[in-house]
Amino acid sequence: GFEVRLSEPPHFVELEAAWVPYQPDSPHLQEMFRQVRHFGVGLGSCHSEFVITDNGPRLIEINYRTVGDGREFLLDRMTNHGLFHAILQAHVGNPLELSPPTQTAQIRYLSASTSGRVRRSAPERREPCGDGIAEFEPLRKVGDDVRLTHSNKDYLGVLRLFSSDPSRVRDTLAEWVTDLEAEWEIG
Repeated sequence: GFEVRLSEPPHFVELEAAWVPYQPDSPHLQEMFRQVRHFGVGLGSCHSEFVITDNGPRLIEINYRTVGDGREFLLDRMTNHGLFHAILQAHVGNPLELSPPTQTAQIRYLSASTSGRVRRSAPERREPCGDGIAEFEPLRKVGDDVRLTHSNKDYLGVLRLFSSDPSRVRDTLAEWVTDLEAEWEIG
């Protein structure tokens, strides 16, 4: 699943999400499954959200839909465009024939740090990242007014990467974040 890093309280803003490949021996995974099963949730394309506490995982919510914010499309690419097909096949009674992605993936949100008008913005980018992809989707453009809200409305753009080479993802992420942050001007 995705491990999400949030902003410091009192705000609750997703800053980044890292894909952690399925590990059946994960110390928290079986407890997470138990909590979801307790609600009677069977197969579906829903997703659940947990917070890991000192006492283990704590279920926050179970959503009626597959994960969103573009993560579902990233997972679909990571499964060679098999995610949605597998979900549909399972819903018509066929066996689930999809292995969880084993690649490394990272999503980083670039956020405004000040209010003002966008004077310079980074363009859309898409390049290979080893055997995967790196892509940047701008969410704001030159001329947009940004009012700092300490929410996802502060996002300037989103960077998504995946590859079977973790170091490629890490290095590309660091390089692109540095480059992209330098391309934005708000004043």
